[in-house]
Amino acid sequence: MTEQPHLTPQHREKLERHKAIAPEVIAEAGYRSIRRTDPFPESAGFADYQQADGYLLPIYPPDGTNGRYMLRRDVNRVATDRETGKQRTIKYEQAAGMPHRLHAPPRCRRWLDDVRVPVWFTEGIDKSNALASAGRCAVALPGVWVFKTPEVLEKDWPLIALEGRTAIVAFDSDAATNSNVAKAADTLAAFLAQRGARVLVVSIPAKPNGEKVAVDDYLAQGGDLVDLLAQHAEEWHSPADGPCGRDVCRETRRELAEVRELESLEARIIAAPKDNGLKPNRRLPALLLVRRYYSDVRRSIHPLAREGEPERWQPTRPVVDGDDWDTINMKSWAQDVGLSDDMLRKTAR
Repeated sequence: MTEQPHLTPQHREKLERHKAIAPEVIAEAGYRSIRRTDPFPESAGFADYQQADGYLLPIYPPDGTNGRYMLRRDVNRVATDRETGKQRTIKYEQAAGMPHRLHAPPRCRRWLDDVRVPVWFTEGIDKSNALASAGRCAVALPGVWVFKTPEVLEKDWPLIALEGRTAIVAFDSDAATNSNVAKAADTLAAFLAQRGARVLVVSIPAKPNGEKVAVDDYLAQGGDLVDLLAQHAEEWHSPADGPCGRDVCRETRRELAEVRELESLEARIIAAPKDNGLKPNRRLPALLLVRRYYSDVRRSIHPLAREGEPERWQPTRPVVDGDDWDTINMKSWAQDVGLSDDMLRKTAR
């Protein structure tokens, strides 16, 4: 049995609890704690001033090679720009001058060429590993603009199938306030669309006080990715195509609300007592009516709101008491269960 790299309890708690990375994904990735005085991997190429206490994040490009690393420092470093004098905080170290590569968590590599599986793009190794822990195919950019660097264009993108695929761009919540991040997300979306992908751009909500939230934070707080797509995703469209897709997503969110209403209605029908006014001979037809419309709505929003999840109901033409579905008085049953005329018209097409 291969010995797993050492992680301090503090680092393990941070990864599992605060970054929503599963223990098995931590093991697969090869995270390990390191001290300033420990020997650093030569291939990492860290300068002396970059070496510090923290944990190492191995980088796995889409071709599966390794040898590149990032260091998450326990104590941030402050760097000063020599030309402008501006200071910035460094949390993650990567060797200066080393060409960037995309990162695909080991368990995601088998999906990179499968266009049936939606692929998420985010900035940061930890975030992609959190998405992989949630069962998603994810690819990380070490920086928001890295996707168009020569090394990535030449070696990484040819290994990720995009034609006809759903691609999801999920940068941090500061994309709403940081023009550089917003422009990078839009440019990446255009890049993916040019290669044949259907692109969704997710706007992760910030905390009430405005504090930045990343997709790993969102997951660690108990967030659901299906809800994130349903409530905070917009389909990207080129400016040349007209509207940016807000109306499309607004309609999708409305349809998802109808799905949830129908789920509740279905549960009430199944649990209804015999004396609730819903006649026994109408209970099954009413349930079938709900399920038929439920299937139509679910199919119309798949995979945007139910990304990667098989449809619960398959479209059918049921027979009830020997009558074909289309000959049944659906309006009477709809009134029994409180289905609106608008919903009824949609079922009767």
